[in-house]
Amino acid sequence: MPTKTTDLAVATAPEYVALSLDTSELTESLAESLGSEGFGPNDFDTLTVPNATAAPVWNLPDSDESPKQLKGIIIFHQPVQTLWLKPLNEGNSNMPPDCVGRKDQRTGELVGSQNRQWVYENFKNSPYVQRPEGLVNEFPSPVSSMQKQLCETCPFSQWKTAQKGGGQFCTAKRDIYMLLPDRPFPVLVKVPPTSLISARKYFLSLSKSLLGPSNVETILTLQKENATPPYYKIVFTKGPQVDRENAARAKAYGA
Repeated sequence: MPTKTTDLAVATAPEYVALSLDTSELTESLAESLGSEGFGPNDFDTLTVPNATAAPVWNLPDSDESPKQLKGIIIFHQPVQTLWLKPLNEGNSNMPPDCVGRKDQRTGELVGSQNRQWVYENFKNSPYVQRPEGLVNEFPSPVSSMQKQLCETCPFSQWKTAQKGGGQFCTAKRDIYMLLPDRPFPVLVKVPPTSLISARKYFLSLSKSLLGPSNVETILTLQKENATPPYYKIVFTKGPQVDRENAARAKAYGA
């Protein structure tokens, strides 16, 4: 079972550097360093699930450590869609996605970073995508062609469009922003499609205990699944409960 729960004592979490700092200090530091460019999702230290041929450890950026367990406080998480027009196994492994879908804070819908015109042209011409009959039948109207594409209705996110396996060409993931004890800024953990159910079950289990992600420490480990091909799945384990004051600070940090 990929989701585990342990009943442990309440933790005061004094070792979390981020929770002992004034958020205005962090804001001023970023403003001084980055100026008007601001701080975006691509600026966070990012952790990804390794290939199944590698060791089951987390490779922390700017650190000599590669722990088997990643312990921290989740301050924010959200679904995200990522699209590479050229598959990563085609020599494209270091390139950023061509389109990223994130939740619109006003409507709650996942919206892609590209417009409908771009989506139509690339879906029609891509040599890698499968095209089930009827997905794209007409050219976007002049009125709507420059509008951002909703992920729900995007042809790239429909089933049976993937190059192999009948899945989605555009990959569904979840971004988890997590405070680690010794870092003033959260790290970004990329949850792959194979761990989405595990993540959902974990967050639901917290809700059933009337807890939010910022109320507990969460421990992330990697479990090898002997499928074809094999892969690592993220195991979510509930750790010690965080005291009320630090939980409130963690929640505010992620707001």
